[in-house]
Amino acid sequence: MSAKKEIKISFKVFKIDTVAFSYEEPEDIKPILDNKELGVHLELVMNVKDDENNKGHQLISVIVSSEFYDKESKSTYIKHKGKTVFLVKGLEKTDKKSNQYKLPVDLIYTTYSVSFSHARALLANETSNTVFKNYFLPLIDPAVFVKDAEITTNK
Repeated sequence: MSAKKEIKISFKVFKIDTVAFSYEEPEDIKPILDNKELGVHLELVMNVKDDENNKGHQLISVIVSSEFYDKESKSTYIKHKGKTVFLVKGLEKTDKKSNQYKLPVDLIYTTYSVSFSHARALLANETSNTVFKNYFLPLIDPAVFVKDAEITTNK
């Protein structure tokens, strides 16, 4: 029986930012003011790269893209991209020559979950002075995104 190697990974939130936001009010805003149910499209993208300023550290960025749209007309009313960057220490490369990292599933869950929470708050802030102030990203289980995660690494 072989002993499992203990991996110690530490990370912290490094930066939180809205990288894109736009909205368009419909001609008839009454349904919006009455909290008409809108469709929501979500996408999460994760990127891992070495931190040039902190040797032995990596930066994991997660961008949460969201769109709110009218389910009948398919018109898009809100587009938002929120980005959370984590400073990470302790990731292992898949091999010495590559620039790809082994990402523990728990780390992926945590970074997706925290990033999605940040995106919810960023979007709420952006829409607070609009007719869409009562529209929020739904609460989700990050497992929905983790099972289909496409993880890329950059040098």
